[in-house]
Amino acid sequence: MSPTDIATTFHPLTSAGLLAVLGVAVVTDLRSHRIPNRLTVAGTLAALALQVWLHGAADGAWRWLTGLAAGLAPFVVLYVVRAVGAGDAKLMGCIGAFTGPACMPEIVVGTLLAGGVLAFGVMAWRGEARRTLHAVLGTLLWMPFAGHAPAPIANPDNTVGQHGAQRIRTVRRLPYAVAIAGGVVLVMTGAI
Repeated sequence: MSPTDIATTFHPLTSAGLLAVLGVAVVTDLRSHRIPNRLTVAGTLAALALQVWLHGAADGAWRWLTGLAAGLAPFVVLYVVRAVGAGDAKLMGCIGAFTGPACMPEIVVGTLLAGGVLAFGVMAWRGEARRTLHAVLGTLLWMPFAGHAPAPIANPDNTVGQHGAQRIRTVRRLPYAVAIAGGVVLVMTGAI
């Protein structure tokens, strides 16, 4: 994304609203592992008002709607495969509503990169990197021979699942709002 695109996408009011929503999301996600619906709904409605004010009714509403869809769509897929929570998906939709669709691919990539760094850092800090790597490799090696048996199910109590397959112990939930904020900041600063 060129510096001109960054300047037009991240108008000072857009940046202020976006950083305010992200700040509250990060704090609440760190404290309670939740991103409140009130925050994402209020942020999305504020983004609509801001887009209409900056770009006019028709163009602003279109940028808002397409940005909302561009932010929400990839994270709904990640939510369906249980990689992120519903609040994370709604927060990405809210971010797209603020920015419009043009920079959402970069924000998604930045968020995924920041999420990988966050996950590795949390695993290393908790001393769980080796155990998690073994569980993932064991699952990947087990999959070709599984036939029609269900895959091991992630479960923190390490119990035995259907057909005697041992379930994988997983790392605790990550405060993914931190990664989302990191991805936005990477794009806002022009790093991506």
